[in-house]
Amino acid sequence: TDPIYKNMLSAFTKDLEDYSIAAGNPVPSPSAQPSSTAGAPVGADQGSRLTTLYYQIQLMQEELRQLRGQLEEQQFVIDRLRRDQREQYLDLDGRVASLASNAVSTAAVNQAPAASNQAPAATSPKESAAANNEQPGASDSIITCLKALGLEWDEEIVYQSQRDRLYEYALETLRKADHLFDCACSRREVGPGPYPGTCRSGLPAGKTARSVRFRTNNEQISFTDTIFGPQLEDLRETVGDFILRRSDGLHAYHLAVVVDDAAQQVTHVVRGVDLLPSTSRQIALQDALGYPRPRYLHFPVVCDASGVKLSKQTGASGINIEDVTDIWARALRFLGQPDVTTNRNLRLDEIISLATQNWRIDPLRTKAQLP
Repeated sequence: TDPIYKNMLSAFTKDLEDYSIAAGNPVPSPSAQPSSTAGAPVGADQGSRLTTLYYQIQLMQEELRQLRGQLEEQQFVIDRLRRDQREQYLDLDGRVASLASNAVSTAAVNQAPAASNQAPAATSPKESAAANNEQPGASDSIITCLKALGLEWDEEIVYQSQRDRLYEYALETLRKADHLFDCACSRREVGPGPYPGTCRSGLPAGKTARSVRFRTNNEQISFTDTIFGPQLEDLRETVGDFILRRSDGLHAYHLAVVVDDAAQQVTHVVRGVDLLPSTSRQIALQDALGYPRPRYLHFPVVCDASGVKLSKQTGASGINIEDVTDIWARALRFLGQPDVTTNRNLRLDEIISLATQNWRIDPLRTKAQLP
């Protein structure tokens, strides 16, 4: 690569200079021109060859600089074409089928009662396989559950534990633009409330870095959620500088999903309302990395009597995948959608097709309330 050749040429040039000086024939400056060797002292032929080599090296270095410039121009064009393509995707109207499948899948998993032959509560295949909280066999159970419900995905499932190089590249990009800083603070030292900015200007004396934080500013993040409407947040006041790489070396959820969504050219994000407060942080990262913003829809989630979302983290029971028709009926009723499962003779693909055709967004807006 370019840096390797530059280092080799630099070392070679230095060796030639040392050799020439030792021989009493200093290598001239780049502005000097080779002169005739006629009448030169002994060793002039050797000095002339060294001089010629020196100019050849200079020409090679100039060619490398030109090639690097051409590569940078080509990369700029490629990046621009990719950006234009993603912006075109953003202009497309979100299809009902996409919203219905995502919303119903999560609600179905959380709403169904406990029974025999259960599977853990599931989210999207991409985000469920995060290395920081995956339990043995959890990924397989989630995939089995989604398939049993007749839900499919367009691309290969992405496992975040296998994408560390992508996340590190994103961190490198952010650090070069001064969006990151190392932090020595523990969670106990930070306490409740927004991060106080202890390490913003450098690590305190005697402290070592534990984590990496994203540097927020006073700029307000605004976006419009399809269900909850306009949203506005000043991250400096609400959360402060937030962590992108944890003290245990794992990459934070916000960084992983932003990088993954951009890499997969995701144009619409459909997820539970419990993640609505995370959206402004993810948009701040998208803007800093130059990624396009997807559209967002946060739908209601099933909660227990105390208002806590049912999930595997809170010990909620899994679902009975032996009766998927009942699961779809419960999910559709919870989301305020027509129950198309009354005809028990319908195949699963027919239920999904009817649910998609009859999908309406307004009942979700009526039901919507922040957790």
